[in-house]
Formats: sequence, C-alpha cells, structure tokens
Amino acid sequence: MYRLDDFVDEKVSNIKKKMDITEKIRKTLKDKVEKNIDSLFESNLLLQKVIQQHTEDLEKEIKERKKVEEALRESEEMFRSIADLAQDGIILMDNFGNISFWNKASERIFGHTSEEVIGKQLHRLFSPKRYHDSFKQGFARFQKSGTGPIVGKTTDIMALRKNGAEFPIELSISSFTIKSKWNAIGIVRDITERKWVEDTVRQSEERHKRLVGAVTTYTYTVLVENGMAVGTTHSEGCLEVTGYNPSEYHADPHIWFSMIHEKDRGAVLKHAENILSGKAEMIEHRIVHKDGSVRWVRNTPVLHYNEKNSLIAYDGLIVDITEDKNAEEALRKYGKKLEICVKEQTTELAHAKNYLESVLSSMTDSLLVLNSTAVIQTVNQPVCTLLGYSQNELIGISVDTIFVEASISQVIPEVLQKETIKDLFMTMKTKNAEEIPVLVNLSTMGNNEEDIILIAHDMREIKKFEEETKKIQVKMLAASKMATLGEIATGIAHEINQPLTYISSFIQGLQADAKKDKIAKEELMEGLQVSLRQVGRIVDIIQHLRTFGRRNELILEPLLIEQVLDNTLLLLGERIRLMNIEFKKNVVTDLPHILGNANQLEQVFINLFQNAMDALTEGSEKRKISVRISLSGNMKFIIIKLSDNGAGIDKENLEKIFDPFFTTKEVGKGTGLGLSIVYGILQEHNGTITCDSVKNKKTTFTIMIPVINNSENELVPETDDIE
Repeated sequence: MYRLDDFVDEKVSNIKKKMDITEKIRKTLKDKVEKNIDSLFESNLLLQKVIQQHTEDLEKEIKERKKVEEALRESEEMFRSIADLAQDGIILMDNFGNISFWNKASERIFGHTSEEVIGKQLHRLFSPKRYHDSFKQGFARFQKSGTGPIVGKTTDIMALRKNGAEFPIELSISSFTIKSKWNAIGIVRDITERKWVEDTVRQSEERHKRLVGAVTTYTYTVLVENGMAVGTTHSEGCLEVTGYNPSEYHADPHIWFSMIHEKDRGAVLKHAENILSGKAEMIEHRIVHKDGSVRWVRNTPVLHYNEKNSLIAYDGLIVDITEDKNAEEALRKYGKKLEICVKEQTTELAHAKNYLESVLSSMTDSLLVLNSTAVIQTVNQPVCTLLGYSQNELIGISVDTIFVEASISQVIPEVLQKETIKDLFMTMKTKNAEEIPVLVNLSTMGNNEEDIILIAHDMREIKKFEEETKKIQVKMLAASKMATLGEIATGIAHEINQPLTYISSFIQGLQADAKKDKIAKEELMEGLQVSLRQVGRIVDIIQHLRTFGRRNELILEPLLIEQVLDNTLLLLGERIRLMNIEFKKNVVTDLPHILGNANQLEQVFINLFQNAMDALTEGSEKRKISVRISLSGNMKFIIIKLSDNGAGIDKENLEKIFDPFFTTKEVGKGTGLGLSIVYGILQEHNGTITCDSVKNKKTTFTIMIPVINNSENELVPETDDIE
C-alpha cells in the first residue's frame, strides 16, 4: 500500500503537469489571437481603402449621370423647341398605337390641342374609317418588327380634321425602339394647297388640250374692186375645215360656193352682198366637206377701206362649229326625250310613292355622330341647314340641347346594348326656336361601339308629299272615269237606243194614223205616257253620265249600297246583256246605310265589273257574273261579293293585283290602275277588299264596308259572319 504522502505527491505532480499543459495551450491561443487581430486590422484598413475608392467612383458616376441627365433634358427641350418651330407636324406613337408627342404644327394642321390627343388612339382620331382595317393589319406587324407597308416611306393619304372634314396630307413614317418596344415618328405636311394647285394645273392642261384639239379655224381674204370681189386667198387651215387646200381654191374659184349646203346658199349669197355693201355681219351655215360629210361653220368678216372710204378688201375667220351644233342638236333631242320621259314617269307616281316612302323610312337628311355621353362629335351640312347652326356651334354640345324632348341621352344606354333603335318621333329645335318634327334612328357606329350615329329626317316634306299624292290620286281617278266611259259607250248607246226606237216607232205610227184620221185618244195618251217614261229613262242615263264623269272631292254621306249598284247597272247593264252574260243579283233587304261617296263607290263597281267581263272570254259557255250583298253576322259591316266564272288569276299574282300599274292583260288593254284605284277608294271608306281565285273556275272579290255608327276598328269579321 502506498503511503498517503506518496499519493498526495503523485496527485500534485499530475496537477502540475496538467497546469503546464494548460499554460502552453494558453500561450499558443494567445499567440494565434494576437496574429488574427493583426490580420483583422490589416483587412479593416484594406476594406476602408476599398470603400473609399468605391465612394469616389460612385461620386464620379453620379456627377457623370447628372451631366447626362442635364444633357438629355437640354436635348429634349431643344427637340421640343425645334419641333414646335417646325412647319410640319411631328407626331410620336408608342407601341400600343397611342399618341405620345404632338407638336404645335400638328395642332394647327388637325385642330386638336396636345392635351386633347396625348394617350389617345392615333388612327381613331385622324384616320378615315375606310383605312381602319388596313391600319389594324399593318399595326400588328409593326408591333413585332417595326416594319409596315408605309414605314420608311413618304405617302400621300387623306386625314381627318377636328371638325370631321377630310383633307390630304404628306406622311413620312420611321420606326425606333424604346425599352425594346417599337415606336414610330411621323412627319405630317398639309398638302391641301399643293393638291389644289396640281388639280388646277392638270385641269388647265386638259382644257388646253381640248381647246387645241377642238378649235379648227382658218382665214381667208377677198380683194374688192369697184364693189366686186376679184380674188380670194385661203390660209392653210382650210384643208382641215373643208378638205380643200389653198391651191385647189386658187385653181377653182367656185369651190367656195359649190361646197355650201344647198339649203344655205341663198343666205350665204345674201351675206356676201351685205358685206360688199358695207355690212360686216357674222353668219353660221353648213358646208359639204370634201369627204362628203356635212359641217357647220361660223364666218366672221372684217372690212378694210382705203383713204377714200372705199371697200378694198375683207378678211374672214372661218371656225368649225360642227361639234357645238351637234351638241346643241343632241341637247335639243335630249330635252325632247326628257320631256317625254317626264310625261311617262308621271303615270308611275303612285308606284313611286310606295318606293319613295320605303327609301325615306331608312334614309334621312340630317346625321350626327355622338359619343357615349351624348356629346356631338360630328355633324353633316344638312343638320346645320335644318337648324341654322354652324358646325363649330354644334360640335361639343349635348345633343339634348337641340331636341325639345331633351331625352336622347336617356336612350343612349339602350342603343349601346341593342345596337340600334328605330323610328322615334321627336321634335328638334332650330337656332331661332322653331320646332321641326323629325323621325329619329340611332345605331352604334361599326366597330367603334362607343360612338353612336343619329339620323333625323324632317317630316315636313312627308306631309307635303302626302298632299301631292292625294292630288295625283284625284287625277288618276278622273282619268280612270274617262277611260271607263269610253269602254262602256257602246252599252250606253244601246241603252239609249231602245227608248229612242220605241219613241220613233210611236211617232211614225202616230203620223200614219193622222194621215188616215184614225187617231184614238186613249191609245194616244197611253203611247205618250210610255214615250214620256222612255224620255225620262234617257234623261236619267245622261244625267247619271254627267254626274259620274264630274270630278268631285271626297265627301262622305249616308247612302244605300244597293242604290249605288243599281246606278252602276244603269251604265253597264246593257253591255252585260249584249255580251250574253248571265247576271245574278242577290241583295238582302233592309240593309243599313253606310257612310260613303256614291260616285267613288260606283267607280269601284264599274272597275270590278269591267275586270269580270274581260275575264269572260268569247266562246265561253254559260258566262256568269253574280253580286251578293249582305250584312255581317256582327251587323257591323256590309259585305259585297262579286264573282265570275272566267279565266281566273294565277296564285303568284294574287298578292300583286292591287299594286299600281300591275296588270295581267295584253299590252294596250289595261293600265294596271283599276284595282289600285278600287283599293284606294275603299281605304278612304275604312273598308277592305280581298280576292280568292281558282284558275279557269271562279274568281270572287269580297268587299267589307263598315255601317254607320260602327266606331270599332274591327274590319275582319269571323268567317261565319261573311256567309
């Protein structure tokens, strides 16, 4: 066993060894730390130097950048100053097609200020609509490559001013990039004056060419001695005008007379005598050219006298005026032809009325372009003429200010939604506060859904047109009456001839009895009474003819339709009998009165009877015409059915038979106005007419006319009511 002292000594020795080792480690760490501190200090010094160097470099860079920015600002100011001083417009467009720069010249050329256009789409403001599709196609290419059909070129195109007027410009376009995006710069020059000068020069040159090509003249000189012509000379131009050259005139002095048109020789000789007597008068006459053609010339003489005031010579200027004369003749013929055409077109006014009304329903005179807030952007000249404003006064104001209703702005949202609103009856206000009724149509403007087109038609002309149409209808009715009287003249002659034959026979018998002194008083009185009735019948026919042929205004009064039918048969009954047509009349008794014009309703019956008789061709067996007049089941309408068993009407023509000038008859046998007149008369009577036809079997016209005290607008009763 160790002793305690030895154990302690051993432990102490171990501790000393460990402390020695720790001391060595401490010294080693101390040395390393001291070395690291020295290195860190050196690094810090180096870092400070680097930071200082970078700071100095940054200050230099900031100074350089300020210089660059200042130079750039000065350059930009210089560019703007130069651009504003430029006489041509300078416009910059970004990669989205928006305007990014607009100089003073552009304001002067287009009328827009810079504030009004910066950031707006270039093509929508200044390009006519017809260019928009081409722009869209070309711009897509420009955005990608900076190229296009007019990039890098100078082009003459049309542009729009602020007031909407088109004008010509010269446009030069170049492309450049900003932040890798293609932009464009355009140089614009207003070439309106240049174009005007070019057009004027071109027109002047064309006129000069026409004049040079058209003027063919020559001169001649006649020597005079003792009041007689003794010699004549002709200039070279005579060959072009007459076909003869100067040497031919010299060889044969009588050529000048022989070439004068035989119908003008007397006048030319008289003219020559007047010249020799001192009268210098111009004359126009015909000549026969050497090639046989006839030409017109104008001969203007100038007299020359000697000191004794004796005529010694005269010069003449011969001008070929053939083209002028031909033009005059052509104009005269055209005028005559035009006069004939006008007369022919007069008969088509009824058809033109319907056509014109359809055109006027879709076309009006006044046009305004509005934006989505109802502010006027553009107007055409008829708007200014109608309202008394100038274009500048209207552009930029609300459209409500020129309408009495002041409600256009309220329908704008509906227009933008539906794209169109038609037939709004409104009233416009003129500058002098006059109110004008108009028909308004609104629609969005093509691809630009924010702009709206407003078209207003002045309805005052429509009213005038309707009045003129009524006058024409009255004339057409009168003409139809005269044509009808001509057609039924034969039947009327037979109708009158029957009583005249009886009266003649009675008088002849009376003469025979008088010679034999065998006049029986009772027989005489009976014969006189019959003759008096026959005379009354003739008077009735003649009086009715006078009444029927008279032109009267449409006056509606209570009447019985059966009486109108009887008066019609007074004129047509004999003709129907002579044509061997079986006629049947079926009229319900005690029919109520209608409100109508007897003369015009008689025209309706006559026209329908005429058509029925024309449809019953010669040789047809059992030709029949029937008329049935009854009261509708609801007792509100008189129903007239007129039927025939003639040729009938083709199904495809049934809808057109009431159109003016439509006829299925042969040329010269119908005007196509009969049924049109019937239709118009019945409309005036608040009535209707329809037609049913089976080819070669039966045709029936059905007329419905309201009875008196029928105030309801029910013109089509139930089918059972008709029968």
